[in-house]
Amino acid sequence: MLWADTTVRNPAYRDTRHADRLTARSTVTALAEETLEAVADHGKATGRPWTDVGHAAARRLLGQLRWCGIDHRELTTRLEAEALKDLDESWHRLLDTLTLALETAAGARPDARTLDRLDFPDRPDQETP
Repeated sequence: MLWADTTVRNPAYRDTRHADRLTARSTVTALAEETLEAVADHGKATGRPWTDVGHAAARRLLGQLRWCGIDHRELTTRLEAEALKDLDESWHRLLDTLTLALETAAGARPDARTLDRLDFPDRPDQETP
């Protein structure tokens, strides 16, 4: 099982709330850098395996979603597509950042297309006025 988008947006919650609750054996949890640092600093991951009680509660919740007119399959398809798009964008930003760092370290002039994608405020290929 893969958990993605574990960043806490509600300031009333602990910044490790989702990661603490979702990190368990046989799972992969995608964490933003700030969440990973927070977990390393003060996280309280329980590592609880999923139990039959958890599965029963999930089945009840799915029934309630159906009752409310929410199509679980449609919802998960949409959420999956959004998560994959976000992960793809993050992956390409990482590759572009690494490419820029390697080019800069090698003394090469950075590729303008890479810089365009990274949206740097002070681009090394443009002179400042």
